[in-house]
Amino acid sequence: MNHHDAGARTSQVPVGGQDDRVRVLRTVTKIAAGAQRAVRVQLDALPRNLFVDPELRRAPDAVVSEALAVLSRRGTLARDGPLYRLTSERGDRRFPHVADMLTYQRNMLEETLEAAARLRGDG
Repeated sequence: MNHHDAGARTSQVPVGGQDDRVRVLRTVTKIAAGAQRAVRVQLDALPRNLFVDPELRRAPDAVVSEALAVLSRRGTLARDGPLYRLTSERGDRRFPHVADMLTYQRNMLEETLEAAARLRGDG
């Protein structure tokens, strides 16, 4: 996720101490909220003939928050000040044959969307 896409904005506050921690927390909260909004928009745009994980459909904000936390713990996302950046750690020990899980997931989604379009007669 590009932090610019998440709509991150910070107000000017003194650096250091409690004010700085509050600013960082507010920025991270805005990044997560931006990611959550982006996922909800993408979910709403999915073709109706696709299966969507019921947990994602029921609680997309919670799933996004958990994904950000997991990707941070795994080292796929790193803190860059109050923002996140992608790292080169894109693998997963459970899937040693997949070098980049993000690319793998993106490709799988694109192929799924293409197949759904063909089934609807759009593609």
